[in-house]
Amino acid sequence: MMAENRVAILLISHVEALAEGARELLQQANPDVGIYACGGLDGGEMGTSVDRIEAVVNEIDPEDAILIFYDIGSAKMNAEMVQEMHEERKMAICNAPLIEGGTWRQ
Repeated sequence: MMAENRVAILLISHVEALAEGARELLQQANPDVGIYACGGLDGGEMGTSVDRIEAVVNEIDPEDAILIFYDIGSAKMNAEMVQEMHEERKMAICNAPLIEGGTWRQ
């Protein structure tokens, strides 16, 4: 029997509350999917960080493919940098709205 392909969703936002709120909403809609949030900087500052994004990627099962959704600007740039640093991982940066893009039914 073949192993089931699993997908995790990573939401990246400049604002921690936005990333966490989106994660909570999408987790309710997709309870069987690993949904992870990465938002803001240390100390509650607004922004995104390669180090913080990489730390979340490292929490995700290495066998899982990762769909990355982002809000604006540096979130995409930092996601691309993390993707390059982990080229052995299956990752796709999605050019789709942060909330609507992460919602689907199997």
